[in-house]
Amino acid sequence: MNVSIPGRPRRAIVLAAEEHRVHLPISAGGFPFFSLEPERRAASIQAAAASRADVTFVVDPHELTREEVARLPGLRVGVVLRALFGSAPFEKLAALARAPGFTEGFAGYTWHRSELPEPARGLNIIGTLPPVLDLARLPAVPATHGPHLLVPEWARPPAWVMDRLKGAATVQTLPLRAELTATIDALSRASTVLFWGTTAEPLGLFDSLPWLALGAGTLFLANGSFPAECGIEPEDEYLSRPDGEAFARAAERALREPALQLVRVRAHQKIREAFAAGPAFQRLAHDALLFDGLLEADHAAGGAGGLRGVAS
Repeated sequence: MNVSIPGRPRRAIVLAAEEHRVHLPISAGGFPFFSLEPERRAASIQAAAASRADVTFVVDPHELTREEVARLPGLRVGVVLRALFGSAPFEKLAALARAPGFTEGFAGYTWHRSELPEPARGLNIIGTLPPVLDLARLPAVPATHGPHLLVPEWARPPAWVMDRLKGAATVQTLPLRAELTATIDALSRASTVLFWGTTAEPLGLFDSLPWLALGAGTLFLANGSFPAECGIEPEDEYLSRPDGEAFARAAERALREPALQLVRVRAHQKIREAFAAGPAFQRLAHDALLFDGLLEADHAAGGAGGLRGVAS
C-alpha cells in the first residue's frame, strides 16, 4: 500500500485561552496563535478556518462546540494541559472525537501526565505532552543578582518561616492575578522562589509558576514534588522540603551558600533540553500526520487501525 509520509507540516496553528500562551510555541517564528478569549473567540474560529492549516492544536478542547470544531482546518488535535474535574469534560471530549458520524472531530488528544484518570482511558490519547514552555519568553541565562526571594501570594510559606528570613534578602510578593509579563519580569530578578503549596497534588498540575521558575533559572524551593514522569529531579534541579523547619533551613542555606545556586543552573538547562515548546509541538504535528496517514491506508486496506501512541 502507498502511504504519504509528511515532512515538516506546511502549516500548524494553535487555538487557546491567553493563560496558556507561555506553554505554546507562538513567539516570533512559531505557530500562528488564535485567542479563545470570549470576546475574540468567534473571530478566531473564523480566521483559523480560513488558514487552511495542516494541523490545528486546540488547548482545552472540551470548551469548544461541535460546530466550532467542525470549522477548523486540517488534522485536529486536542491538548489537555491540566487536570479535569467531574464527568462533564470527559463526556465532552468523547463527543468531540472523530467518529463515523463526525469526521471533522478531534483525531486524538494529548494528556499532561502519563498516568491517565479512569474517565480518559476510553479516549484516543495519542501521547503525553507535559507543560512545555515557550523559551523565547524566558530569560536566556539565570539571574546573577544578589539574594532576592520571590514569594507567590497564593503559596506563601508560614509567617514564622518568613520572619526567620527577614533582613537576609530582598523579598517580593507575586500577586495572585499577576500578568504573565509581570511574572516573568519578577522571576528574571529573583534568585530563589519559595513555594508552599496547600494541597498534596504534585507541583505544576494546576499552576504554571513552578515550571516558569525552573525555566527562568531560579532556585525553586517547595514543600511538594513534581510528577515523577517529568524527570525533574529533587536536589539536582529543585529543592523539596515538606517539613516546615527543613524548609526554613533550606531557605537560609540558599541565601548564604552560593554553591546551592548550581541547582537552578541545572534546572534552567533541563527545561531547555526537555521542555521546549517548539520542538515538542513540531514533533507532535509531524507524528500525528504520519500516523493518521498510516491509519487511512490501513482503513483502505480493510484494517482496524487506530491513531494511538504517537507522541511522548
